Amino acid sequence: HKGIPCYTLGQRRGLGISFGKYMYVAKINPNENTITLCDEAHRYIKSVIVDDLNFIAIEKLDQKIKAQVKIRHQAHTISAVLEPISDNKKDTKVKVIFEEKQRLTSPGQSAVFYQEDTVIGGGIISEVIM
Repeated sequence: HKGIPCYTLGQRRGLGISFGKYMYVAKINPNENTITLCDEAHRYIKSVIVDDLNFIAIEKLDQKIKAQVKIRHQAHTISAVLEPISDNKKDTKVKVIFEEKQRLTSPGQSAVFYQEDTVIGGGIISEVIM
């Protein structure tokens, strides 16, 4: 491949190889310098891990809650369960488990959490789970 910086998760064009069907970047592993591709049926994710959290309507997330989540600026909100994950007292993350599988998104994108018209908070997607 042309180098890891030339690819993003979900990318379809500019892969430099033809398969006779649409293929998408499913995984980028910088440690092994590999790009993994998938077909249309496998480019959906069940959940994401969100860190660098900033809560607005609540002090912190200490139990599972149902919420609406936005992972794309111009997309509709998605029903999901927010589950707190704590590695230690300072570094809390949230696992967002979607009600229905969602189109692949990239780490580094924002995720915003809502309950009705209230913004609960948000953070940065650090990991996608297929």
